[in-house]
Amino acid sequence: MGKMNFTKRVLLCMGFVSVISDYAYPQMIISLGDFESGYGSWYQTEGYSDILSEQQNSFLRVGGDTAGGLLHGTFTGGEGVYSCRSRIVDVNGLADTDFRFYFQFQDDYNFYVVTMMPSDSDNPNVILGKYSDGNSIMIGQTLIGAMEFNEWFDFKVVRSFCNGRIDVYVNDSLWISRVDHEFQNYGKVGLGSYRTSVDFDNIRFEFLPERTFPFLESSSSRILCLGDTATVWCNYDCDSLLWSDGNTSDTVFVSSFDNIFLSAYVDGCPFNSDTIWFEYSTSPGGVELSDTSVCMGDTLKLFPAYSNLAYNFNWIGFPGIDTIEIVAMESMNYILVTSSINCSSDTYDTINVTVVGELIHGINLPCSISKEQEINFEPLLNDFEDYKEISWRIEDAFVYNSRFPEHTFQESGFSNVSLFVETVGGCVDSLDVGIQVGEDRMVGAVITPNNDGINDRLLFIGNSNSSSCTVYNRWGQIIWSRIGKYKSFDGYNGKGVALPAGTYFYEHRCESVNPMIELIPDIGYVTIIR
Repeated sequence: MGKMNFTKRVLLCMGFVSVISDYAYPQMIISLGDFESGYGSWYQTEGYSDILSEQQNSFLRVGGDTAGGLLHGTFTGGEGVYSCRSRIVDVNGLADTDFRFYFQFQDDYNFYVVTMMPSDSDNPNVILGKYSDGNSIMIGQTLIGAMEFNEWFDFKVVRSFCNGRIDVYVNDSLWISRVDHEFQNYGKVGLGSYRTSVDFDNIRFEFLPERTFPFLESSSSRILCLGDTATVWCNYDCDSLLWSDGNTSDTVFVSSFDNIFLSAYVDGCPFNSDTIWFEYSTSPGGVELSDTSVCMGDTLKLFPAYSNLAYNFNWIGFPGIDTIEIVAMESMNYILVTSSINCSSDTYDTINVTVVGELIHGINLPCSISKEQEINFEPLLNDFEDYKEISWRIEDAFVYNSRFPEHTFQESGFSNVSLFVETVGGCVDSLDVGIQVGEDRMVGAVITPNNDGINDRLLFIGNSNSSSCTVYNRWGQIIWSRIGKYKSFDGYNGKGVALPAGTYFYEHRCESVNPMIELIPDIGYVTIIR
């Protein structure tokens, strides 16, 4: 199929291939000196092992035991190629000795192992098995010996996570190939033997080579108008393909506004994915800032998400301008108009700018405040916001990092109260007020209305002519009420009838002269004695 040159944007995802070749890999090669001494993340576990010398070449000998467990551990590895040169040493003339290679060893109950007995032993075979939660499971087996006693052979295990395949090679011949997905993570690598000894040399680990990357081609320009159709195909001879719309052929037709996504597979293993997208006059991409919240007075810059010569951009109310800088004083909508040069339609994108205004509406205080009276301070806040900090400074000396602090004034007179708040979005607000602290606080009082000039009446002093006072009996009925700065209760009801002796309750309401202070009524009782 012919291909046209055009500009396109592509996203690539990297993967790994499970096929092993003879050319160079990115390698991590461990020498026997490092293996035995513990350098390079290799370390020796329990069991007999020693470095021997044969014809000037050092190799590792692992002495077996009747348990046949892991005797010499190595680095932590996972997907890749494990290889070594080995031989089974018939030191004691035992026909049932074997070679063992452990990999992805999680613990004593979960690991993979390859077990090999020579062709002249009493049970020649090669076995790929695993222990899963302590249970022994054979994955694959060949019943023909792969080597002889005392002869060196090349051993290799190829482990690929992407398709779960495990391949076992002896002298470059594939003896066992199986798929098992259970342990797809890193684990210890180790060596072992049963009853006698095994020699190891040229021990190494190699990463799997990287995949070849397919990419997409198209028969159309990347600038499409509503209703246009384009053809997209994979330029690489993939074993199998899967497109985002479920299509598995090598060609898909683009007739909607969706991006095209390809996954390519080799031997059931996904080894690359690629994306191509077309720009439509109906989908210009909007603005860099979508719906946003800012603090009052902040400077906000709005501009198109990306520059494209196929479109003209301008904001409604700001003719011919594609970028505007505004001071956020109130919540507003800003509309970006995108005009396509190649197509006939315009599109609109709207950004809603929400301005966070006043955070502090005021504070709650008692109608009257006296020294040695415990005051509960309560802020009146914009409860639609989340706050990172709320703090108070009282009498210019006491700092409280609390929303509802408690404070007791020790002296009467004028005092300052400051409130500071900050939202999680970084908006701040503060309030400073002055309050008058009195000498004494009247909670309860006793009057004896017998006209002797002593305790005949109770005087309520408000802070303005609009303050009010109401007296209730024990059943909550209003028996007396007055409005004004000065209000005197002398034990008579509103009709001038003397009230019987007993305890009555009052509520004194004050009018705040500061609109940022909301005053809480004083509540107390008065006892009449006749």
